[in-house]
Amino acid sequence: MKRLFIHVIAILSAVAVVGCSQEELSPVLVIENPEPLAFNCGEGVIRYEVQNAARGISINAVSDRDWIGNFDYSVDGEIRFSVEDNSGGVRNANVTVTYGPADPVIVTIRQLTVAEAGAARIGIITQGPFTAGAEGGEIVLEYEIENHVPGQEITASSDSKWASHFEYPEYGRILVFPEANFYAEERKAVLTLSYPKADDITVEIVQKASESTEDPFFINVTGVSEVEATVSWFPADKEMTYVNGLTFKSALDAYDGDYEKYIEDDVEYLKGRAEAAGISLSDYLKQVLQTGDKGVKWSALEPATEYCAYAYGLSSDGTVTSRMVVARFTTKSPEQLDCNFSFELESSTASELSVKVLPDNSSVRYYAGIISKADYETAGSDQAIIDKIVDYIDEEIWFNSLYQIWKQWSDFTEAGASVVSAEKLFSDTEYYAYAFGLEEQGLVTTTFQKDLFRTAPLEVTDDCTFEISSEVSTSYMADFVIRPSNPDTKYYVSCLTTDYVLSYSMEDLATILINEADLYGYDWANGQYTFSGEQHLNSYGDLGIMPLAPSSNYTLVLFGTDADGNRTTEVFTEQFRTQVLVPSDMTFGLGVTDVSTSAVTLTCEPSRDDELYVLGCMPVSRYQDYGSDEAAISAVVEYWSNSSMYRVTRSGQQNLTADIDIFYDRIQPDTDYYVFAFGYMGAVTTGITKMRFTTPASDVPVSDASVGISYEILDGDALVIEDPYTYPPASWSGVAAAKFTISPGEGTAGWYFVTFTNSFGEIYMMPTDELIENVKRYGSYNKREALVKMNWYSSIVAVAVPEDADGVYGKPVIVEVVASYPGAYAVQDMPEMRPLVIENPDLTPKKCDLVQGEFILKGYENALKEDFDSRFDVTRRPAGLSGKPARRIYGIDTMSRPVSSLR
Repeated sequence: MKRLFIHVIAILSAVAVVGCSQEELSPVLVIENPEPLAFNCGEGVIRYEVQNAARGISINAVSDRDWIGNFDYSVDGEIRFSVEDNSGGVRNANVTVTYGPADPVIVTIRQLTVAEAGAARIGIITQGPFTAGAEGGEIVLEYEIENHVPGQEITASSDSKWASHFEYPEYGRILVFPEANFYAEERKAVLTLSYPKADDITVEIVQKASESTEDPFFINVTGVSEVEATVSWFPADKEMTYVNGLTFKSALDAYDGDYEKYIEDDVEYLKGRAEAAGISLSDYLKQVLQTGDKGVKWSALEPATEYCAYAYGLSSDGTVTSRMVVARFTTKSPEQLDCNFSFELESSTASELSVKVLPDNSSVRYYAGIISKADYETAGSDQAIIDKIVDYIDEEIWFNSLYQIWKQWSDFTEAGASVVSAEKLFSDTEYYAYAFGLEEQGLVTTTFQKDLFRTAPLEVTDDCTFEISSEVSTSYMADFVIRPSNPDTKYYVSCLTTDYVLSYSMEDLATILINEADLYGYDWANGQYTFSGEQHLNSYGDLGIMPLAPSSNYTLVLFGTDADGNRTTEVFTEQFRTQVLVPSDMTFGLGVTDVSTSAVTLTCEPSRDDELYVLGCMPVSRYQDYGSDEAAISAVVEYWSNSSMYRVTRSGQQNLTADIDIFYDRIQPDTDYYVFAFGYMGAVTTGITKMRFTTPASDVPVSDASVGISYEILDGDALVIEDPYTYPPASWSGVAAAKFTISPGEGTAGWYFVTFTNSFGEIYMMPTDELIENVKRYGSYNKREALVKMNWYSSIVAVAVPEDADGVYGKPVIVEVVASYPGAYAVQDMPEMRPLVIENPDLTPKKCDLVQGEFILKGYENALKEDFDSRFDVTRRPAGLSGKPARRIYGIDTMSRPVSSLR
């Protein structure tokens, strides 16, 4: 670097110096201008030169700031000094350097902040290679950091979980603790060291292969059929705890041979189960880990499918103790039967089709159905259709078993000649009648066979025409004048988005509207959307259509019908567009009454009665998190747009009693809330009006007492075999049992425990003081274990309330339990009905009542389901039982007792 010098020359009384002798010249100080100092440099130096130096004179320096000191002049031409670390902003100090008679020189020392200190650099001191033994151990990495900042720490990360355990005992040292390597190949991991304002550096470590060649498990698979197999596990160490399971080979193949990653994901799943049960991982693993020899007979497997039975050692603290051993097997393919199907048209109308199915082998049982050609082509393969039908039947058998109705596969299949029919079809449209062999347990025994048919064209029986005009004066509704050419013609009116209308032909659109109305039992002769003669209708007031969206295109659709819902005329339409949104002048008078710890009555007096508004409440803290009135309104609209804004809109004066807020969270005691209102007519029409209120504190004190609930599902049949006197067959055969363990926490003197058959939502939404009273009234005190009888796949809710030594209650623990069959589940088909402690259940209604809706092609899945449901009179599922896991895998322990479900 080029040096800059400051020359300070004493002003001499004599102007001319030329010709003077050396002895006559005065000393002159020449100082090098120092560079700015780093925030943590520790030491600085001022370099100087004395011209015309004289004997007996010394250099000297003084600072005007106390963060510079300890000047050292031992090296000729250098003034060294100590500098304290700078933890604040940029700072300057003036150092005055003197040398006898020479003019003093003031040097400015500038010290930078951490932010201006420049880049750091990580350096590795320890020389590699870094190698660990198969048993694990410890690796020491020594490092140094140029421009190290006190208080800022180095961090290490790894691309492999087995090498991701680190300690940082002191600056300059990182300890790495590799996990044991149980496999016959060495493995490598790349560690990344990171430090603020420094480039990351990487270090590779290598772990030696295991010298052990003996497998920790022998896995034997016997009795393999199309849907069953018996798997036996024999660990070499009979005392070792281990995980055993069964999964699809395709699921294991996704790991590309990386069994360590599979185990890692498996352990994470078990951690999730423990957390959901409200207990520690150690306590959970003590319940589910296996020891000794185990055998499981699996059922409900998929035919012609590859599976993997596996096992690996795992201690109760979650430490992997052995490598994973895998045994692969393939279920048998169903025997294919010799059978061909022919199809003959029985009858065809514009909306119905009946086809006779004729198998040439009368002993073959088969499933038959009807699907449109267009929907069939969305399936991509015949096998996709077969798989869906098998799943539908499997689910229907399972669902009926919950109500002690024992259906068989033969209830859904035919033998010999049969007639398959479908109704509510599109006119003049191609449909396939199809059939395929299907036996018990879902075994498919023939190919998928089909034939093409066409429904009859619709015959218009009434030549009535309609003159329609529309007038739009607002952003949310329209007026229509309808003049039929025949005043006696009955006609049906609907209003839809134009995009939806244009997705169909007019004939198909009318069919869809008729079928939807039939679904709700519409009275075609006297229904509220059936008219005759000239009509002056308003979309909001007469047709009951909730406010339309502003600046949007809609279409009025109408057609003549008879008393049975058959279309009698052509389809007529009138397109219109709503106006831009005009803000409303509506105002709101808000209030609250009957405020309790868990409920409140919200009152609202709007300034006008002909517009809708949203009324509700939310915690002040949540409102403030949104940051503005506009953001809060947007949050409410976004939340309810998933179902329907009109579930929370009102009109006119209101006195609304609520035990939940606008987001379906329970009203809490001792909490600040806003009651609020804003106009909504297809879009937000006003700003928000809000008023603050506070719920009273609960008169039920809360202590730190705690309690945990864990459980396992047992098979009643196994209990009968084990102890028929305690568990008589009449009571325990064919049912499930939930075995509960209640574990008190520190500071808990006692607890109440009970199970309810109410839904989880009912229990969760119950006010805390009421819940505690019910648990005390119906529950048991200080019960550590309980066995509760259940129907398979039914649910109960377990509740425990702890109390401390002073009798003050702790927070209730609520756990929903579903009696899933004790066995293992394939990885990709883990059931959703797991027991969870839900802190904030989503109880938002999901049904949408809006008139607009984007058209989605029905597709083969929906088409098959509609056909299946109508043919076998499938009813709507209760909440929480919308469907069973797609393919259940059962496991019964063949050596001791039912195996707890690991997957």
